[in-house]
Amino acid sequence: MDRAEALRAIHQDHLEYIQRKVQVEFDNRRQQPVNFRFAGRSYVVNQVVCSFRMHADQPANGYLVEVAGR
Repeated sequence: MDRAEALRAIHQDHLEYIQRKVQVEFDNRRQQPVNFRFAGRSYVVNQVVCSFRMHADQPANGYLVEVAGR
């Protein structure tokens, strides 16, 4: 899935867009999330579809990800 497909799927309610802070295990060497916790469950990140900055003066801290099993 590429960025455009993911954004279309969000628009069509086929993907869940969380848009809130969540507890994340982050791999500093690869500079990407490994897993995160949301609503009491843990999710393993299969792929980072894209990353973006929430604030222009900070590094990327928002991620659109594909998780295992979903």
